[in-house]
Amino acid sequence: MRQVRFLPPKIKCDTLIQIYANKVAVIASKKEDYAFIIESKELAELMKQIFLWLWHTSPKP
Repeated sequence: MRQVRFLPPKIKCDTLIQIYANKVAVIASKKEDYAFIIESKELAELMKQIFLWLWHTSPKP
């Protein structure tokens, strides 16, 4: 089953962030075309913690 959460409308984000293994990929294509991948266990863990915090504090639809 798919689960979703929504950020408050005041938070605008046109950039995609993907976290996998020990990597964080950042992809932006609306206003500026760029993408990069950072391989860092510490950064990936931090981003996972931020994701989980947002997940648990964002309202369900």
